[in-house]
Amino acid sequence: MNIKKRIEESSRNYKFFNCRDTSEILYSLINMKIVRNGRKIDWFYEFPQSFEKNIHLLFGRLIPKSSISENENKDKYLELVIREFDKMKNSIIPRIVARQKRVINHLKYSGYESKNFVLLCPWRLVIGLGSSHPQETSMTFHHIYGIPYIPGSAIKGVTRYWLLLKIYEEIGLTYFGQIKSLENILESAELNNKDERLDEWDFEKKFRVEEIKRDRDETSLKFYDFLKQRQDCIKEFQNIFGTQNHKGEIIFFDAYPIEEVNLKVDIINPHYSSYYDGKEPPADWQDPVPIKFLTVENTKFLFHLASKENNLLQKAENYLKEAVKEYGIGAKTSLGYGIFREE
Repeated sequence: MNIKKRIEESSRNYKFFNCRDTSEILYSLINMKIVRNGRKIDWFYEFPQSFEKNIHLLFGRLIPKSSISENENKDKYLELVIREFDKMKNSIIPRIVARQKRVINHLKYSGYESKNFVLLCPWRLVIGLGSSHPQETSMTFHHIYGIPYIPGSAIKGVTRYWLLLKIYEEIGLTYFGQIKSLENILESAELNNKDERLDEWDFEKKFRVEEIKRDRDETSLKFYDFLKQRQDCIKEFQNIFGTQNHKGEIIFFDAYPIEEVNLKVDIINPHYSSYYDGKEPPADWQDPVPIKFLTVENTKFLFHLASKENNLLQKAENYLKEAVKEYGIGAKTSLGYGIFREE
């Protein structure tokens, strides 16, 4: 049978979310007759290759869609990702972690201090669930190493947001919309005898406090007093996380899993899909539509921070630990996902 006919035959059973040339190669491979106990096997799921696959590419690029049974196909597809990850995790992850440690240790020759600590996520963690993916639900895998990890940008972001919430509570704000004005002050206030010398009218105009406050006098006074009296807090925030004009003093590194790394399939089970789509009111006759996605379960992660300011480094470590232990990181934190604890 020539390749054109094989492609046509394969296309009755499979569709691929790939460009045409790549799809044609995949169709031809799937339709190959593999000698295995005298029967034809499903190449994509069962063919026993000896090489290790990059899980990032396997999960995000090589995605078949079976026209026979879509649900069964997704089950097999996620099982394939987990199976291939289990084959390679023990050989590659320790080397990745060791390499990162070597790189960070060399920073001391440039005047940096570093801290590292291990935290355990005893339940489940999913980073990048809402990212674009043909299967609707995604997960962040390292694009080179192919392992689940927590990007340094995500760690910095949740730590920054946690500190923002702490300051919000400390100065007694009650309207959550005010947090945007607080954030604006923290990241753009110019100190050293400049913004702290503003009168209240110019202060409101520069930081646009009047746009969101409910009680003009009381709220304005809280923000104004914060700028005047808590300059140490503003400087600390800017030194850790940076501003539009200056970089932060803390380096937040990617956090990699260590020891036993567990990928598991989880389910989102929306009961009223037509209601969520805005088509019908919620009703008992609507069927649940389970949506499966990958998570990391009961896994330890190694976190690293570095800075030339040792005092600031200790504060950043404390804020980071508080953030991931109290607030969590990743998707579905309100349901207990992404919450860490110390061993």
